[in-house]
Amino acid sequence: MRDQLANQKTELAAFEAAQKKTVLREEELTARTNELRLSVATEQQRHENLLAQREPMSARDAERAELIAVRKADIAMYGRKLATQAEESRESETLINTQTTRRDEAQANGAENRRPARHTTCHDFRSGKRTAACARLVRRITGPGAHRGRSGNRNSK
Repeated sequence: MRDQLANQKTELAAFEAAQKKTVLREEELTARTNELRLSVATEQQRHENLLAQREPMSARDAERAELIAVRKADIAMYGRKLATQAEESRESETLINTQTTRRDEAQANGAENRRPARHTTCHDFRSGKRTAACARLVRRITGPGAHRGRSGNRNSK
């Protein structure tokens, strides 16, 4: 019986040791399970947050794409306007150069010869002989409408 009792004590000790190991292993597994559950819940929350952020970002991306398209259209329009203005400037510059050349040629060719003709033409105009060439010459010399003011003053005296 003693041997049997010693045997049972040994078995009991082995059983208690195995039970302690099992309880420790269960506690470790429970702790690990809780950690994994917490980790899964955290990752799920992150995933949901990212999905929630994706929608407004997609809307902002679409809005930016629309703004970019509008700005590109504006840039193209302003480019066309600049090209048109550049062409108009070139045309104006050409006209100015042409007129300057004509003026210089006219001044060089007939500045001295025209004085008596102007005098005579103006005299003819003032004396009542109104020819179209005379009126054009007076307008060119005095500017548009300038001779009307003078003739109005002359008639009122």
